Amino acid sequence: MYNVINIDSSATIINTTEIQENLANFSGSAVVWYFDCIELVENDQLQDINLEEVIKLRAFNTNSELYIWRTNTILAARLRTDSTNDSGKNQVVDTETFIDPLVDSALDNNTKVLTRNYIEYYENGQAYYTDCRIVKLLK
Repeated sequence: MYNVINIDSSATIINTTEIQENLANFSGSAVVWYFDCIELVENDQLQDINLEEVIKLRAFNTNSELYIWRTNTILAARLRTDSTNDSGKNQVVDTETFIDPLVDSALDNNTKVLTRNYIEYYENGQAYYTDCRIVKLLK
């Protein structure tokens, strides 16, 4: 059984023209899915990522995640920021999962990450995950 915790969290859609700047200013690590591989990129290399070749990117630290994804030829992004507050208005569940390197990858089959899953409720009371983010590598 998972432990549900309360935090304050906000998610902001990033303007397409500001994605590269947000990535260059982000402090953390990233998992990057390219057309032919998956890579783990450390903080000092984030500004060197060529977004033209990215399918999906999750730059993360313990407090936030910059999620970039490609829809056809257009990049989209959102920045999610958390602040721990036991009386926060958002319910989350932290879980561990593996990143499955289906193609050539710098990641091995044992690369484990801590993910945070954001919970919302349907009108009938049924819970569902509305968003998730990588919090940290567990290796």
